[in-house]
Amino acid sequence: MVLSTKTVHSSYLVDRLLSGKDENLFNYVKFRLISKALKEAGILHPRILDLGCADKIALRYLSDLGINFQYCGVDYESPFSPDILADIRESNQIIAKLPWQPNVIFLLDVLEHLDGLEIDILQILQTCCSILEPGGVVIITVPQMYRLDRFKFKHLHYEEHKIRLRQDEWYDLLRCELKVHRSHGVGFISVIPYLVMLHRRYEKTPSLMRLFKQLREKTLEQPFLRVVDWHLSRLFGGLPFFRQWTNDVLFVCEVPRSDSQF
Repeated sequence: MVLSTKTVHSSYLVDRLLSGKDENLFNYVKFRLISKALKEAGILHPRILDLGCADKIALRYLSDLGINFQYCGVDYESPFSPDILADIRESNQIIAKLPWQPNVIFLLDVLEHLDGLEIDILQILQTCCSILEPGGVVIITVPQMYRLDRFKFKHLHYEEHKIRLRQDEWYDLLRCELKVHRSHGVGFISVIPYLVMLHRRYEKTPSLMRLFKQLREKTLEQPFLRVVDWHLSRLFGGLPFFRQWTNDVLFVCEVPRSDSQF
C-alpha cells in the first residue's frame, strides 16, 4: 500500500486531536503511568517507536517529564506530520525507514480504532514482534470506561471505536502474540463524565450532552484533581477489581523469547 502525503482517513479524529487540548486530567495520569512502566521495566535509554502516534502527544508529555529517550512516530494520517508515514499494519513500510533499532513500542489508544477488528489487531501485534528484538517492550493502552466501552451498550455508538472489549478480552487477544507482564488501570476521576452516558437517551438529550462537556472540560480539569487522580491510579489501578473501572487499561508486554512460555 502506497500512502499519499495528502491522505486523511478519519477527518473527525484528525480535527479533534489537532484542535483539542492535550494537557488534561486523563493524559496527566496516563503518561506518568507510562513513565513509571518504563522505569520498572529497567529501560534506562528508551528508543520508542510510537505506532499510531497521532500528533505526537507522547513525545511532548515524556519530554516534559524529563525522560531521556529517542522517539520516532508512525501514523498514516499525513496532517499529523509523523516521522514515518505508513500503515502500522505493514512492518516492511516501517522497518525500511527506521532511524535506529527501537527497544520499546507504544500502541496508545490505537487498537480500538482498527477497521479489521481482531484480525487487524493480531497483524499489528505481529508487526511489533517483527520490529523489536526478543525481550523488547510493548506498552499498550485501550479504553475501558472511556465512553463506557467495556459495557458495549447498544445505545452508545462512537463510530471511531471499531472494537469494544473488556479488560480480560483484551488480555486474551494480546497474549496471542505477546507475553503480557501486567496491566494497570488509568484514571478514576476522569471516568466521571462518561457516567452521564449511562442514560439511554444520552445522545438525544442536549442537557445531558452539555453536562458531559461541562464535567470533562471544566469541572474536573482542576490542577489538584490531576494530582489526586494520579495517586488514586498509582495506588489502586493495579488491583484486579479496581482497574476494570478506570478510564483506560495499560498493558506492559514483551516480545517473547524463543524459550519463553505464554
